[in-house]
Amino acid sequence: MSYHFARIFHPQARTNGFKILTMLVTSALVLALLPSVAAPQTKVQAQTIDDEIVYIDGAGVIRVLDTNQAGTKLIQWFSDEDGFYDFALGDVNNDGDQEIIGIKGTGAAGKLVVY
Repeated sequence: MSYHFARIFHPQARTNGFKILTMLVTSALVLALLPSVAAPQTKVQAQTIDDEIVYIDGAGVIRVLDTNQAGTKLIQWFSDEDGFYDFALGDVNNDGDQEIIGIKGTGAAGKLVVY
């Protein structure tokens, strides 16, 4: 006695394979269209930090001390007025450098100075 196995093709097996193939092709196309996945990422280079120390001394003079200069010369700057009690830093004129905004006086005699 011998047995013969017949191979039966189901119509759903063919459509399931087609669905899987369609999903794979669609996924590949979507991934290929995404620039963040397809394009290599560029490495951001570290910038050299140029730190200055800004402070108000005991007489109310705004002082700047720059210790990161090339060479051995220490650079210092100070305001031509005294009596400041507070300051802030900000790029007021949009030139890429931060200006010093000093506050001195009180009430109507108060003064705001930008360096």
